[in-house]
Amino acid sequence: MAICDYCGTSYRGGAVKDGPYRYCTGRCRDRGKVLLGYLEKVPQVKIDSAIEESHGGPCPSCGHNRSVDVYQSHRIWSALIYSRWETSNYVVCQECAREKQLNDLMFCVAAGWWSPHGFLITPFFIAFNVFALLHRLDPALPSERFRKLVRMNLARRLAAGQQFLDSLSSMPKISG
Repeated sequence: MAICDYCGTSYRGGAVKDGPYRYCTGRCRDRGKVLLGYLEKVPQVKIDSAIEESHGGPCPSCGHNRSVDVYQSHRIWSALIYSRWETSNYVVCQECAREKQLNDLMFCVAAGWWSPHGFLITPFFIAFNVFALLHRLDPALPSERFRKLVRMNLARRLAAGQQFLDSLSSMPKISG
């Protein structure tokens, strides 16, 4: 499963690529390109500084001053003929990520098997979560997914600020 760099949803197959970014649809690609256009005027040094500052913590979940990154966990539950699965992304420290991944692993083990689809899919989700638990990111370096997320969020803030400035300039002047 892949994650859309614009909207953050997970999707299977059919990625729309634009340079290093992957989007779930052409609409997300178009919106992402518009947003990333706001970063063209920002020096790369400032973008890298924003990434390092965001990576340095504190963790939004526990509040401790630890490096944060993007982590994934997977969850499935089943009942008779219905199965539902999801992939969650967390921007947290490694300790909080491990806790969320372990909780989702235990949830899969307990609630994933109870339908025909669940019986087939649950072993994969268990394996995904075990792999996620064993996979350790270097806390000194932000992952590429984290770098993309910070770039996109920085572009969103710049776009919101520009829209605010545009709305101020289009307001009628009050003369007194």
